[in-house]
Amino acid sequence: PPRVTHLLLAGTLAGLTDDDMLSRLMQHHAENGGTGFDPHKALAPDFPGRDPSLTYLYDAICALNPAVGQEFLLRLMGLRYSEPAPELSMPVCFVAGMHDQLFPPAFVRAAHAKLAGAQLVFLPEAGHSGYFECGEAFNAALARFIGLA
Repeated sequence: PPRVTHLLLAGTLAGLTDDDMLSRLMQHHAENGGTGFDPHKALAPDFPGRDPSLTYLYDAICALNPAVGQEFLLRLMGLRYSEPAPELSMPVCFVAGMHDQLFPPAFVRAAHAKLAGAQLVFLPEAGHSGYFECGEAFNAALARFIGLA
């Protein structure tokens, strides 16, 4: 839409996967996911020890949602564009956590490479939920992206 001036993609592959990526991602989750979906996989592995208060808040927020199984995550990962990524008229930036257990950095880099001209920022201490885990670093990356910093 003409009113959109910037597009920030946080903790997502934005559907920019191909068959090989999807196969490797499914294999990663089959090997690391067990039988159900662990909401803590959205946090960096060391986050609960670093910030127990925010982890408590995260758990309380998660408790408001119905439980989802591994099948839900696999279906979500399967959503993708069947055509090459469109050219977008606005600047695009991926922001991802270096410790993302749901979409590890190699997959984010591969998705980023499919979107010409997009920026890529990794939050060094974050997992999948960088905006929650590292709010100040996330907001600083956002401010730089939209030209406020």
